Amino acid sequence: MKHNMAAALALLALALCLAGCGGAMGLGVGVVTRTAGTGDAYTAWKASAPPIPPRLGRLFVYAPDRQISIWTADWATGGEFVFDVDRDVCDVIGSSFAYVDLPAGVHFLSARDIKKFPGGFQIGKYLTTVGIVQGRTTFARIDPVAGSPALVTLGGPTVRLVVVGNTRAEEEMAKLPLDTHVASFSCKPRAAEDRGT
Repeated sequence: MKHNMAAALALLALALCLAGCGGAMGLGVGVVTRTAGTGDAYTAWKASAPPIPPRLGRLFVYAPDRQISIWTADWATGGEFVFDVDRDVCDVIGSSFAYVDLPAGVHFLSARDIKKFPGGFQIGKYLTTVGIVQGRTTFARIDPVAGSPALVTLGGPTVRLVVVGNTRAEEEMAKLPLDTHVASFSCKPRAAEDRGT
């Protein structure tokens, strides 16, 4: 934790030195964007959460940490973690959670290498399956891949989705705010294209 904080402060100082007023402006814009783009913390949100629609289950995806980035605006928003659910491309900003209501059954989650240039998306690496149960909640956490570099200047850190038990997930998410998609985007249906990993 201390190492991450020291690295975060050093990177922030470097970004501000390199970008001058632009870095400070990016930081300010990022802070405002994150504030506008997040809602209540999970424990408060859960009390007034919308009901799960009939025949569906709810998948929560949460990023317990902020993304390390050279961009000051990304530092302030928490960065953007892109993932896919089957062929839909979604994202969540760091230190927050998002949810998707899905039909009961097996679904495929993946992360990293989803962005395709010059545009569009593809199914990412680190494929994970998740069973969605009608009327129930399931949780997946965005975790760094062991042995991957902590900082990837353009693509962000290498991450994967890990299914987590409900009790543990709710403890880890307790203070994380809902990502209301001002700083990110909601799921884009059928935006991922098949590719080998």
